[in-house]
Amino acid sequence: MKYTSLDVAEHLEIKHFYVLQKIRKMQEIKRGNFIKGNYTNSRNRKYTMYSMDKESYDILILYKKCRSTLGKSLENDFYKLLSDLLPKCKIIRNKKIGIYKVDFYLNDYKIIVEFDEKHHDYTKNKDLKREKEILGNIYNDWYDKKYNIEGYSFKEFLERKCIKIIRIKHNKIGAGLRELLSELLEIATTIESI
Repeated sequence: MKYTSLDVAEHLEIKHFYVLQKIRKMQEIKRGNFIKGNYTNSRNRKYTMYSMDKESYDILILYKKCRSTLGKSLENDFYKLLSDLLPKCKIIRNKKIGIYKVDFYLNDYKIIVEFDEKHHDYTKNKDLKREKEILGNIYNDWYDKKYNIEGYSFKEFLERKCIKIIRIKHNKIGAGLRELLSELLEIATTIESI
């Protein structure tokens, strides 16, 4: 056993805690060859670590690399799908709004589309706070530039849905696209009736 969980954390440039979590999950499904041990840090405190063989080390490294790539490839595939569905719409990827970046901004429709990977299942409150801050940044930016919302309070701005945020979950793409297309149709109908 010449590799340790500390080596994995260092190689992947992540906290050791996350490596320990993954090892425990692998042990639950009887995957990998790990031996529990301890190490002493620079403050003379003892912490848990695991020793492992080369195969187990490689599995942990590949798992992390695949997860990072998979998340990006799902988002890339979704971008291609959006581009095919809306060929004439300008879609801005990773648009910076204040301190945040949104996944997709449909400029012609003033719609933000957030593609939620699996980890968003556990960050709902954080995502709601982020959405409110994004809308606040847009409101302040638009108000300062004297767009069509001069005189609207922030509450009116939200009620009138001057900007809409649609979240599309990784495991419910069909339902998310239906909501998006429904919103686009409503906007198109409103424009035609004016």
